[in-house]
Amino acid sequence: MLITSLLDQARYPYELFKELYIQRWPIEEDYKAMKSRLEVENWSGESVEAVRQDFHATFFAKNLAAILAQPAQHAVQVQSAHKKYTYKVNMTHLYAQLKMTIVKLFTAANPLKLLRMLWQHMTKTIEPIRPNRSNPRNKRVRRVRYPKNYKSIP
Repeated sequence: MLITSLLDQARYPYELFKELYIQRWPIEEDYKAMKSRLEVENWSGESVEAVRQDFHATFFAKNLAAILAQPAQHAVQVQSAHKKYTYKVNMTHLYAQLKMTIVKLFTAANPLKLLRMLWQHMTKTIEPIRPNRSNPRNKRVRRVRYPKNYKSIP
């Protein structure tokens, strides 16, 4: 649903907003990834410092995933060139893998083994890009977004 105060249809036709919405879509998808895939609002503590650390760690992980996925995406495009759809690296799976390996990646004496494992994961867990696909949305009521990671002190 689009709400605007630009009511002059001659100056601001529908087609203009349609194009802007299409350009905005990747940004909306990025917000979705940050909120639901990376759980940017799922803090490990209540202090300002804890929230700040979690926030920056999440963005670091997201940026690291993008850096790692870029060459893998090229390999995925080459390996799927003969298929019906073009394919892309499944970033949700990559985020999950990084959560389990990011500390090891920076503390290992030789991180090459981990990087190879991540490469294999990225080039195997791919998803098709289906153009002009539209599905009705299922509206769900959510209870608690994230359970607390800590217990309050009495």
